[in-house]
Amino acid sequence: MSDKLEITLGNGRDDVPVLRLRGRIEAPGAQQLRERCTELHESGCSHLVLDLDGVTFVSSSGLGTFLLLTEEFRSAGGKLVLAAPRSGVTQVLELLNLDQFLEISPSLEGALAETGR
Repeated sequence: MSDKLEITLGNGRDDVPVLRLRGRIEAPGAQQLRERCTELHESGCSHLVLDLDGVTFVSSSGLGTFLLLTEEFRSAGGKLVLAAPRSGVTQVLELLNLDQFLEISPSLEGALAETGR
C-alpha cells in the first residue's frame, strides 16, 4: 500500500456518502480530505461517513482535520462519523480522548446507522 492518502467516494445508505480512505493521513492528505469533505458539504451533503478501514496512520494534522470537519457538520445540523478505524488509529483517538468529541463506529454498517436519516 502506498503511503499517499487515497480517497474514493462510495455510496452509503439513504443518500449518505462514504469516503473510503487508504494509506496515511499526513498534512497533504489531511488538506485533501478537508477539501473533499467541504465540497460534499457545500453541495448539500449534511451527513458523511469516513471509512478508515484502510488508514494505517493519522498525524496531528489528520486528527485536527477530523475535529474541524466534525464541528463543521455539527454546526450545520449534520453529522460526520468515522467508521472502522484500525486498532492503532483507535488507540491514538482514545489516548488523546478524541473519542469524546468524534463520532466513531467500529463498522461501516454501524456508522451508516448512526447517521440516523
